[in-house]
Amino acid sequence: MEAKVLKNLPKAELGEGPLWDSATRKLHWVDIVGFKVHRFDPKTKQHDQIETGSHVGFAVLNTEGKVVVGLKDGIYQMEFGKPGKTLLAQPSPLNPENRFNDGKVAPDGVLFAGTMNLNPGEDKKPTGSLYRLGSNGLTVVANDIHISNGLGWSPNQKTMYYTDTLRHEISQFDYDAKTGTPSNRRTFVKIPTEEGYPDGLTVDSKGRVLTALWGGWRVNVYTPDGKLDDVIKVDVPQPSSAAFGGPDLKTLFITTARVDLSREQLEQQPLSGSLFAVEMPIPGQPSTRFSQMPKAAPAQG
Repeated sequence: MEAKVLKNLPKAELGEGPLWDSATRKLHWVDIVGFKVHRFDPKTKQHDQIETGSHVGFAVLNTEGKVVVGLKDGIYQMEFGKPGKTLLAQPSPLNPENRFNDGKVAPDGVLFAGTMNLNPGEDKKPTGSLYRLGSNGLTVVANDIHISNGLGWSPNQKTMYYTDTLRHEISQFDYDAKTGTPSNRRTFVKIPTEEGYPDGLTVDSKGRVLTALWGGWRVNVYTPDGKLDDVIKVDVPQPSSAAFGGPDLKTLFITTARVDLSREQLEQQPLSGSLFAVEMPIPGQPSTRFSQMPKAAPAQG
């Protein structure tokens, strides 16, 4: 199985966080180092974007259809076509060496999002954390994270998947949907270094876990018991994340990146940074809008 590039869309320096909103049937994704949130309507071919003015690790929608983003120093609310931003939450203490990375809304409407060091390395002390944001504010789920990344939930909402990229593994938690609480973290799968680094992930309606492999030219598909079930080839070296979308949730959208590639590599892989898509035999799960919003701070310019 091989993904094909979506044409006539802007390339991202560091594409991430694809999100299909079933209510509007539009695809959203971010360019982390390009400081942009993108929105695309496959039916009308209309493309919109928000300039965030800062690193933007993720973008989700709340119940009003406004955009909730993870920027370098906090989680904010923004809108397409309107300037300004509203602070929703900020880590305390705030580490200026960190930025927000991947984030996703759980099936019960709370937001999970993590941070990472701006210059991470396996030989460096991990400075990131995984957070939960709900109506009661921001709480820490896990500390000592290198690169907080992929998040997803099983169809029965009893398992939460989570990736800290430089640990070369995807973890799983028991998840209590009544309280929005993960517990009992353990290894789901280990990814051999030669296959790439596990990045963003999604979970289909049969409970299979799909993870983009940075440096691996592919998306791996695992059964709920952690066995490799399929491989989706992507014709660029840095797939970064994946999400199901389309009217039947059978289109897998895959973001990729150009960052850190040499001029020679970019000449050899000119599609790097593009969006890719592939039709899957099993549909995904619909995304959830952020419903447990905290009280917002005053708007910023």
